[in-house]
Amino acid sequence: LLVSPISARVNTDVVLTFCLTLTSSGGRMPLDEEAPHEQLKRLLSGIDPEQLRRIIPLNGVITMMFTDIVDSTRVKREVGDAVYLEALNRHYSAVRECIAAKHGRELKTIGDSFFVGFADPREAVQCAVHIQESLTKSPIEVGNDLIAVRIGIHTGVPILYTDSASGRTDLSGTDVDK
Repeated sequence: LLVSPISARVNTDVVLTFCLTLTSSGGRMPLDEEAPHEQLKRLLSGIDPEQLRRIIPLNGVITMMFTDIVDSTRVKREVGDAVYLEALNRHYSAVRECIAAKHGRELKTIGDSFFVGFADPREAVQCAVHIQESLTKSPIEVGNDLIAVRIGIHTGVPILYTDSASGRTDLSGTDVDK
């Protein structure tokens, strides 16, 4: 289990940023072919407004957790869609179990990425650690690899808006893009 704090600044706004990564490659984190910023944009479209109402307090501060399977495009290409989908479904179950145990709200899932909201930043960090520990105790094999998941967490005040093209509620702003 590799826990790498990218930055941690605690002030009146309580801003936390953590990157937790478990890799089977000795701590190396291969990059997916798609740019992380583009993955984030795709993930943020179409958030369930009911889930948002459950986690965004009156002051608007929430803790956001983003997960992503490391090098998923390469792995999927190597093992094929059917094998990858079977592993992906086990991944979904493992992550959702951890989210529920730590009172998170799954706001959106796209591909192998989760966008989760928490009212309490401690529960977000505990959830991320729980996900990594669960993958250590019960690795998910896919072909000759094990699924490795990167997790980023930060707290902030996102902007809530309705996307004019899709009509869906979405989150945006610099606090989401950290």
